[in-house]
Amino acid sequence: MDNNFHQRFAATGKAEKWSESLSLALKKHSFGDIERKVNSALRSATLNGQDIGEQLLLPLSGDHLRKAERIPLAVQSISDGLVSQRRAYELTGAARDAIRDRIKNSARKTSV
Repeated sequence: MDNNFHQRFAATGKAEKWSESLSLALKKHSFGDIERKVNSALRSATLNGQDIGEQLLLPLSGDHLRKAERIPLAVQSISDGLVSQRRAYELTGAARDAIRDRIKNSARKTSV
């Protein structure tokens, strides 16, 4: 990946948050696959004049993940402020009730 990508991505202020969510979504993919997906997102964002974050949402779709993996991905994406609960549901297919329950349980654990 070129240095321009890193500069543009870091400028969004969400690079660290995106890296956590993307690592959950792409943990079973090879480095080459991940690099292609990220480069494709950058290229598409540049050509279409869109925010890179919108293009990076595509790899977050949970089509390739089991249910047990989709819920933590949805919760991580919401907790990081990357997507709303509705958008997390649309991307991952994880039930909104399950997402809400997991968020409530994690909030309860951190407050105790």
